[in-house]
Amino acid sequence: MEEERHLVDSPRFKSLIEKFRDKSYRDSYIASHTRRFLARQMRKFRGDKSQSEFGDLINKRQTVVSRLEDSKYGKWTLQTLFDVAAKLNVAVIVRFVDIPTFLTFTENMSDSASYPRSYDETEIDSFVREPATSEEISKFIRIRPDTPADAESLPDREWPPVKVTAPKGTEVSVDMRTLQ
Repeated sequence: MEEERHLVDSPRFKSLIEKFRDKSYRDSYIASHTRRFLARQMRKFRGDKSQSEFGDLINKRQTVVSRLEDSKYGKWTLQTLFDVAAKLNVAVIVRFVDIPTFLTFTENMSDSASYPRSYDETEIDSFVREPATSEEISKFIRIRPDTPADAESLPDREWPPVKVTAPKGTEVSVDMRTLQ
């Protein structure tokens, strides 16, 4: 929740929020950001390989790789995303979200956000077998904007434990005050 407060306090973020009141700006920004982020990811996936070498890896021609790395290219297909993900052993998430979720999710432009790790069976096994920590669970729980920011100011009775269904049907009780 500290991150959420930090975003709201950012002058850049406040300016963006103000600009988002204009629907045409908002639509343009969302499309542009998505194209830029996908192009950036594609370039990071390629690393030191040439476009031809990377194209061989993902079964695409060099010209296709060039287009996928171009932030002005806007004709990605789901099938292309799935094909690239399968070759790189990563996942694709495509979903419609509300604007606050988009802003929160897209604020992170770090290398770790744009360069996912390939599938690792050991990592998946430990994810399924070990109980999730509060930090891991908080990555999957989005506290709604209408939730009071300062959980400490609320009496315990107003913060009942939240049950989260974890992998393999394990239930985990989470004290929302610990997710700050």
